[in-house]
Amino acid sequence: MQARTDDTEVLPWQQLTRRANRCMALRQYAAARQLYREALWEAERLMDKAVQHDAPPAPGWDALLAAWVVSHHNMADLLDVLDDVQHAHEHLRQAHEGVMKLLAQGSESGPVSQALHHAHRTRAALLQFGLRHPGFPGDEGHEAWPALASDLPTELAAEGPGATPHLPPFRN
Repeated sequence: MQARTDDTEVLPWQQLTRRANRCMALRQYAAARQLYREALWEAERLMDKAVQHDAPPAPGWDALLAAWVVSHHNMADLLDVLDDVQHAHEHLRQAHEGVMKLLAQGSESGPVSQALHHAHRTRAALLQFGLRHPGFPGDEGHEAWPALASDLPTELAAEGPGATPHLPPFRN
C-alpha cells in the first residue's frame, strides 16, 4: 500500500513506532525504549519544523500532533511496564500540558481544533494513570493534576485567554 502524498513526512515516525511496538510486544524493552525515543525525537523534529514555518505542514497538524502525543504515551506505557512510574507520569504530563498550551492560544494557531480532540485523550491517559497508581507522589499540587477532577471547559478557562503567546516547546 502506498502512502498518501500528505503522509510521507510522518512515514519515518510511523516506521519507528511500528518497530518499537513489535519490540514491546516481544518484551524487548531496551530496543523498544530506543525506538520509542527515536520516534519521539522525530515527532518533535516535525513539530519544530511546522512551528518554524508557522503554516500547516504537508501531513496536517492533526498527524503531527497525533505523532507527538502518541510518542509520549508510548514512552509512558513502556516506562510504566518497567516500573519507572515517575518518568512515565512525566511523559503523560508533557503531552497533556503541550496540548493544553495549544488550546490556550485560541484561534491564533492552526492546530487548535485538533488539540481539543487530543486534550481529551491526554486527560484520559492521566486519569487512567492515576487509577493505576493511586497516591502517586508529586501529583498533589501539580499544575496538570488538579484539572483532572474538573471538566475540560473549566480547565481551559483556567488557562486564560492569551496565556501562552506561542507554541509549546516540544523538546524535553
